[in-house]
Amino acid sequence: MTIEIDLFEFPTKEEMAPLLKESPLYSYRIEGDLFYWTREKLFGFDIIDHHIAAQDFTRSLNNRIFQLDLSYSYLLYYSNRGISDGEYPYLDKLPNEEWTNKIHFENNVDILFPKAFTALDLLAHLLFACLGLKTEKKIKGKTKNINKSFNSAMYQIKKLDRELYNKLNKIRDSIEFQKASKVRNDIIHNQPPYEMRNEKVKSSNGTETVIVKYTPSKEILNIARGLLELMRQIFMIVEDFLKEKQSRL
Repeated sequence: MTIEIDLFEFPTKEEMAPLLKESPLYSYRIEGDLFYWTREKLFGFDIIDHHIAAQDFTRSLNNRIFQLDLSYSYLLYYSNRGISDGEYPYLDKLPNEEWTNKIHFENNVDILFPKAFTALDLLAHLLFACLGLKTEKKIKGKTKNINKSFNSAMYQIKKLDRELYNKLNKIRDSIEFQKASKVRNDIIHNQPPYEMRNEKVKSSNGTETVIVKYTPSKEILNIARGLLELMRQIFMIVEDFLKEKQSRL
């Protein structure tokens, strides 16, 4: 089976503009001065350094949010053009035009999911600074740096502020978030969900069978949208937390 793909089939500005507005994070921006608050007692130049870092990381985070809007718009564009992989799970009847859409769709899936989780890691950098989270730990007598990831921040927030932790963890433990996390992990560490793969399944009587696993593009699109919606909720929870802290000053 010969497949011909147009690698340069891109949308026009007029086609993309309305799709941008369909992203759950469209026009969302986080204000850097929210992160000026900190539990740490800072003086003099330390305060200035903290404010500069807050602005820098917030700028990076807002850039990442816009990039996610853009990637999601591309997913919508190529999905709307047609990828009937749900109807033909073995892809043998997919026409060349839809293969073109599928390849471009997959490229933006590879961009959106890892980028979304790095956006949460950027948020973690801000939380480390505001909440005064530990950046080092002792392991067998040696001091090692703690990775400033979202999960690392959550581990410490659990001990520091249970109310904030419960709100954020409710999202992190949700089915929608776990599905998105699995897509991200499969893209980076395993086989992407948009590729057909064989998996062994063991029945209750111990018999093993091989089944073909494949996630249709519409399902991946729904997972992507769900992830962006959850990220917006996470950002709003953190913003409300910081506004409440600042109101007490």
